[in-house]
Amino acid sequence: MKRFITATLILLLLFGSAGAAAMNEYSLSPFAFDAQAMLSLTFGDRAADAQPDDRDYLFYQLPDSSGAPFCGLDDVFGFGQMRFMIFTALSASESHEPNLSDNIESSGVAKCALTPEQARTEAEGWLTELGVSDFYLQSMTAYGRFEKLTGGYTAAFGQQVDGVPVYWTAALFDSETGLCPMSNRLEVVMGDGGLVSVYGYWSAFTPTKQNIPVMSEEEAAAAFAAIGEQASSAELCYLLTGTRDEAKAHPAYRWQNRFISAETGAMLQ
Repeated sequence: MKRFITATLILLLLFGSAGAAAMNEYSLSPFAFDAQAMLSLTFGDRAADAQPDDRDYLFYQLPDSSGAPFCGLDDVFGFGQMRFMIFTALSASESHEPNLSDNIESSGVAKCALTPEQARTEAEGWLTELGVSDFYLQSMTAYGRFEKLTGGYTAAFGQQVDGVPVYWTAALFDSETGLCPMSNRLEVVMGDGGLVSVYGYWSAFTPTKQNIPVMSEEEAAAAFAAIGEQASSAELCYLLTGTRDEAKAHPAYRWQNRFISAETGAMLQ
């Protein structure tokens, strides 16, 4: 055991602590989803019939419909985010209630033919069709506990950059519009009939400063201790800050709801 510990310490001295890396700073802009794929997923073989509505952002419906199916790309929300939505005909023709807490299946398995594994695969495939690649699974929720409601799944995906997750700083608020940024997250709802809906916010990231050296997880834990936080772990991430007109991403370490700069160890939140 002593030999193992000694060898480990030597390796850390020679090569640095695990997790040490170089990262970037980014500016955020609305993500460019594949619009043709959006129309195909929403309207199926009637995609060519979909028409844009008279709104300040791109919104499509069928000419003979006042409700679902519809889809939209809202690039005027701000904070470098694209608000994205797809609601297929299934959202109106079937009884899906994925957000009703009492309708959640605690077993994690919905009362339908689709399995959780199949649901994840389907959801990831649809996101890929839409041009999204920088996602990771946050949760898979089964619903349809009530007999009269349709069973299915909600797969929630968070955004990651350079292989690490992104988080918005707290209390960021635009006083003129009353808006605040939403989590960079896409929720995909589906059942045996196929795709029900996709909704969420996503960003594109453009480097503004590259190859920023960042501290190791061990060094981050020491930096947290210096500000009075006894962090048992430190998660490397990007902290999103700025304004509605200009949002940026900074390399950071997270412990619970505290963030420090991954470059200097200074407290960010």
